[in-house]
Amino acid sequence: MLDIDKSYLVGEILRPHSVRGGLKVKPYADLSDIAKVKKVFIHFPKTGNSLEKAVIRVQQHQQSFLFFLEGINFRDQAEELRGGLIYVDEAEIPEPDDGYFHRDLEGCSV
Repeated sequence: MLDIDKSYLVGEILRPHSVRGGLKVKPYADLSDIAKVKKVFIHFPKTGNSLEKAVIRVQQHQQSFLFFLEGINFRDQAEELRGGLIYVDEAEIPEPDDGYFHRDLEGCSV
């Protein structure tokens, strides 16, 4: 189950990519942070619903990422996920070099 307080927002699903269910994602993280992630949570802010999916592969594609997820095998299945936010459990990603996740710095004064 998604716990946003213990999850890291890595991107937003923009649209399907290919007829095989790939997802074009606007990145909010570095590929090196998520390249080896095994599962993601997709959250839909409008409805409040979330779902968990196993990751088959993530790759860079121009200025975006391509995600391939288990059970999303066709373009119409990928289309249903458009607009979803992709979160990863913090335990699955390496700690940043500076020791902080971006969201840890939100609201801090400079």
